[in-house]
Amino acid sequence: SYWGTNETNFAGIGVGGIVTITNNQFNELGQRGVWLRRISATKIDVNNNMFDHTGGVDGGGGLQLEVLVPETVLEVNILKNTFQKITHFFGIRLGNATNPTIGKVTIKENKFIDFNLETAVYVNGYEGMANVDANVNYYA
Repeated sequence: SYWGTNETNFAGIGVGGIVTITNNQFNELGQRGVWLRRISATKIDVNNNMFDHTGGVDGGGGLQLEVLVPETVLEVNILKNTFQKITHFFGIRLGNATNPTIGKVTIKENKFIDFNLETAVYVNGYEGMANVDANVNYYA
């Protein structure tokens, strides 16, 4: 959650345990469709969702996942989602500048459709990002 976070709380704020985001539609949202920060979960599944025209000229995109401590999230699966009409800045963003790696990430069988590639990228990470398998996706 963006609002109400306390960046100085090193215990973490946000989601824990096992997180499942399935069968949702995130349409025409200003900054991000889903933005999970300060994650202390052990598993995150984001499957079969629609991210349609999320993000705006001031920042954002479809899905962003961040953690406080590297390797806090052990497993992330981003499968069979559709990211479409993303004009700024990303379909998926993983990590942040402080902690670029969030665990073992699988990004497969997603559709990335009608991106403005002058101002947006499909998957965005930070220098040092590791453990990402992003094969078998569709781009149009």
